[in-house]
Amino acid sequence: MNHGDEQGFAWALAETAEPFLKPAERHWLCVKIGAGDYRGAILELLERFAAADRELPLALAPSLEAWVSGFAGSRYEQRLRSLAVRIRLGPPIPEPIVVAPPPRLVARRP
Repeated sequence: MNHGDEQGFAWALAETAEPFLKPAERHWLCVKIGAGDYRGAILELLERFAAADRELPLALAPSLEAWVSGFAGSRYEQRLRSLAVRIRLGPPIPEPIVVAPPPRLVARRP
């Protein structure tokens, strides 16, 4: 996961966690992300998801896996993998059904 992806993941987590964060906690996390402390903010948010037993949207699962995999071989890997398995994943968000409009009828003379 590159730096830009990490930033996007941090903001997505913060947005998703908004319903169960106190305003002061949310503001502090936004300050951390805005200051570039993406890893610290992501770790704190993931810990809050696990502690609150809240579902992480399934759409964020690939980002979670990529972020944790970025620590492979480091002293943090086991801790982060243990944290990741404690986080429940939510159901997939259904794709909206797009119905194509009927073809336009055009009168033609013989």
